Amino acid sequence: MAPTSPTVAPGHYQIGVAGEQTLSRPAELATITFGIRNTTVDDQKGATNGLTQKCASIRHQLAPYMLAPITGSMAPITALDMSPPRLEMKELAEQPRRVARQQPRGPAVRYVARVRCDITFSDFNLMERISSELIATRNVYRYIQPAVWRLTDATSEELESATLGDAVKNATRRAMVIFRGLGFACNDLAPYIDQLNIYDVEVKEDGTADPDPQGADEPVYISVKTSLKAVFVLDPARPPASGPPVDTPPASGSRTSTPPAPEAPLNALPASKSPMSTPPAPETPMNTLPASEPPVNTSCYNGVTNGIIIVDGRSAVQRGQSDLANGDAGAVRAADLES
Repeated sequence: MAPTSPTVAPGHYQIGVAGEQTLSRPAELATITFGIRNTTVDDQKGATNGLTQKCASIRHQLAPYMLAPITGSMAPITALDMSPPRLEMKELAEQPRRVARQQPRGPAVRYVARVRCDITFSDFNLMERISSELIATRNVYRYIQPAVWRLTDATSEELESATLGDAVKNATRRAMVIFRGLGFACNDLAPYIDQLNIYDVEVKEDGTADPDPQGADEPVYISVKTSLKAVFVLDPARPPASGPPVDTPPASGSRTSTPPAPEAPLNALPASKSPMSTPPAPETPMNTLPASEPPVNTSCYNGVTNGIIIVDGRSAVQRGQSDLANGDAGAVRAADLES
């Protein structure tokens, strides 16, 4: 039954999808059903007593196979269940009879006592042998219904949990495909989910066997199928839980990008004629002169362009330019005095 439709706020999107998953494993257990009966005429107590003896004999015959050969493993026969006895009586056609002189003549009565016996096997080779032996026993017969194949409880719960989780993932994947088709780029739908309703969850366990045309026995597989329906209410404005979506490239200037290597100052580089191992000489500020010399007319100093001193718009370095590039303060003062 579908739940009440959730309230969708403006700007939100409601997406309804279905999810399913099926997993299969080879059958681990098989149950076959036998009938045991005992028939008497005009002896009700003898019918029930004889049936009790036959059931005890079968239990004794199967008892060694109900013990696990190794601790922690399954016994070849995991269960033996017998129903309470059922007594049936039927009058035979009218015929002369005399059980004792004091009994009058009349129709005979036949009494039939029956028990249903379910035997569960984990060893399928033993199942075939025991089945043949029981059918050959007098007053023991096999029911027409086929064997019931199934998994152990632990395996069944494992497959149920796995199929349920996969069905939810399947529904979420389909909803994300629809959401992306609407123009919203995302690789994870969880941050955008405002409401989620899951309903009509159904788990089925079926046994199937493919007959072999050559007549050989084929393993029976048990399939566990889980199906469900889901309604997602998504808010596109809700930001992702952490950072931008995976498929969104980082913005320019983002801190996540590798910073460029720092550039070395031009006056810190060695001259083309100087050896690389020789460090540059310490640089003296351009407008600072020793106290013994007259001060430089700072009003005529315009600055440094590409390592060349510019004074009144003219290049002040005519000679010794390589010395200036090496940071030679004496060359700077000489060039300034000559100008």
